[in-house]
Amino acid sequence: MSREQDAFESVAGTPVDAAVDEVLAADPSLDAEDVGRTFDHVVDDGAVSADAFDETVSDVSKVVSTAETRTELAEIEFGDAEPTAEQYADVATVAARLDDFAAELDDVTDRAAALTTDLQAAIDRPDDVASLYRVVSDLREVASTAESVQVAADHLQVDLEEFQHWLGNHDMRAEAFEEDLDAVAEMVAALADAVDDLDEADDDEDHGAAAWADVALRHRVTGLLLADLRAELDDLRTLAERQDAHADFAALDDQLDDLDDRRAALDDALDAAARPAWVEQYRDDVDAFEAALDAFEPPVSWGAVQAKLDAHRPDADA
Repeated sequence: MSREQDAFESVAGTPVDAAVDEVLAADPSLDAEDVGRTFDHVVDDGAVSADAFDETVSDVSKVVSTAETRTELAEIEFGDAEPTAEQYADVATVAARLDDFAAELDDVTDRAAALTTDLQAAIDRPDDVASLYRVVSDLREVASTAESVQVAADHLQVDLEEFQHWLGNHDMRAEAFEEDLDAVAEMVAALADAVDDLDEADDDEDHGAAAWADVALRHRVTGLLLADLRAELDDLRTLAERQDAHADFAALDDQLDDLDDRRAALDDALDAAARPAWVEQYRDDVDAFEAALDAFEPPVSWGAVQAKLDAHRPDADA
């Protein structure tokens, strides 16, 4: 009998109900059902089992190994994409996307590298029920993290594959750009509806003031996003010229100009809908948000802009 098997001997065979009671006695703050579900991973025929524990360790090890393999595949995909992208390193849209992918890859590889250490720390055989509960809890956490790493690595690999197709195909770039235009068009249309709703709000109503501030903030976001799209369109022209794509950008130009005009029309409508009390109440918040947006330059991270918007929007309960 090995030392590890000998250490586990005092735990093996413990009825699961007794194991749960012992853990709860040591820490009453724990939830009985959760503790029971944890022990389910190391129980056979209603009692703690060394074989079941070994099987759980083996299963978690496989999940960790899969996450590490998928991370390696993402690294390979990045290695394939990087040389082509660096040919266009002076094109801001391309450089920014490659930088984003590099940052994502660094994060995934760091998390994957930590998995082995975390797994090793969790697989020592416990010599009492309380230790067993902690070990199995740690193993579940390692497995959950490994699954998250795998998903992130898989998504990154797919995104890198699509990036390479996007980089070499004007039609794909134009289609993706149109999708972004459509997204901003929906935002502008929603803003127009929201401005119309402001006309029906009472002058002294707090909800009306908060609604006006929210529309004002979102209106400023669309201005930044349209500027970002215009900069990206210039980059798409550059890519098309270098790749001899002979692309026609007239339709995209027209759509972007139309969105600019629609957004500009909202300036007057938003000013007309504003009540002096609303402006006074939220002027500082709107000004602070505008200052925050000044830090962004194309190419803009739309996710980062959304985070800023969420941080500055009026309380939803206001």
